[in-house]
Amino acid sequence: MRLSLGEIARVLEGSLVGDPEHEVSRVATVEEAKTGEICVVWDPESAKAIASSSATAFVTAMDLQVELGHQIKVADPQAALIDLLEMLHPFPKAPEGIEEGAQVAADVKCADGVYISSGAKVEPGVVLGSRAQIHAGAFIGSKVSVGEDSVIHPNVSIYSGTLIGKRVVIHSGAVIGSDGFGYRQAADGRQRKIPQVGTVEIEDDVEIGAGTTIDRATLGKTVIQRGTKIDNLVQIAHNSEIGADCCIVAQAGVAGSSRVGDSTMIGAQAGISDHVTVGDGVLVGAQSGVADDLPSGDWIGSPAMAAARAPRVFAILNRLPEIYEELRSLRRRCEVLEREVGELRSAGERGR
Repeated sequence: MRLSLGEIARVLEGSLVGDPEHEVSRVATVEEAKTGEICVVWDPESAKAIASSSATAFVTAMDLQVELGHQIKVADPQAALIDLLEMLHPFPKAPEGIEEGAQVAADVKCADGVYISSGAKVEPGVVLGSRAQIHAGAFIGSKVSVGEDSVIHPNVSIYSGTLIGKRVVIHSGAVIGSDGFGYRQAADGRQRKIPQVGTVEIEDDVEIGAGTTIDRATLGKTVIQRGTKIDNLVQIAHNSEIGADCCIVAQAGVAGSSRVGDSTMIGAQAGISDHVTVGDGVLVGAQSGVADDLPSGDWIGSPAMAAARAPRVFAILNRLPEIYEELRSLRRRCEVLEREVGELRSAGERGR
């Protein structure tokens, strides 16, 4: 696809410096761009590379003072990048129909425009909304519901009874609705499995990364609310509820029966303990360990502490060996002083 700089400037609501008839065909990085390509610049490091770039045009912040042949100045370059990618790199038209080699139960309900790839398996009682896509190797268990315009990528496993909303994207290797990790140790020491008979509900506009696992509830449901984005290799345990518009980054884990509020950010490798409540708009830093409720604010470290306090704590942690040696020295000096004071008191009493 080719678009003129004038068209792009109008969509981005930007100020164009240069020829509006000039055309570009794709978005590229400043370092790798060629003639006919456009770059977006928002950080100082990228700005340094502009002089040696072969790009035809640049999208920059309003206040960037650089001599460029073709430049579109915008209020928010990062937002403009998303718009540009959507314009110049549109998703291909979704396929339709059921391919030969797909295993589809006779009573599966398919709305208009559904696509099921060869190698996918769809079990009885499944309902697929308009334009839903089920790609190769995906398994859709019995009585699953997949909403319109949702995409189930290759080799996803969706266990029976799972409810998936509209415009949900689930990437390869994700497992939705597997048993929650529930066991009780019997008197003889053996682990007795607690049957997991609940389900999982994924609301509209959720995206779930590759290799992520979301467990079904013991009773009731595990819920991922509208608009939440979950990265690769994340674990959401049984009966947890993740609020709307959250971001959960790779290798994070949320233990059973926890509640995460709306618009909360959970960093990579962070761990949320079971039966914990995290409030709305909370930021949990990477590798943080959350064992208690977090009502609000930014938190980091393990155990998690207020982010504003963390730098002082970490600075002290780095000096603990020296601080310990200093404490031992002070303790020895105190012991000497206490003996000397005691001896002086005894001498004074004998002299009376």
